[in-house]
Amino acid sequence: WFQLYIFKHRQLTKELVLRAEKAGYKALVVTVDLPIVGKRLADERNHFELPKHLSLPNFSDAIPRSLVTMGTNEHGSMLLRYSSEIADSSITWDTIDWLRGVTKLPIIL
Repeated sequence: WFQLYIFKHRQLTKELVLRAEKAGYKALVVTVDLPIVGKRLADERNHFELPKHLSLPNFSDAIPRSLVTMGTNEHGSMLLRYSSEIADSSITWDTIDWLRGVTKLPIIL
């Protein structure tokens, strides 16, 4: 099963789904709780950010590197900023209908 986040950039979401199909995944498990990330005090306190020697290969073209390496600000960690920038917080049943049009895989919420 492939864990899928629905992104604001629908083409990126579609590309990930097609890659999952090609890789032989048997179902998509759509994560619906990412758009509202919990307060991660440890990440804020530790100024969590993606180490510069790591990358996000699934998103290399779609997400600017600066989004995950700019560090934190007084409002939270890189993870909070990243998820609020790319995750779609407006997911509805219409979004799931769109996803059904992209794939033949079963969709699990």
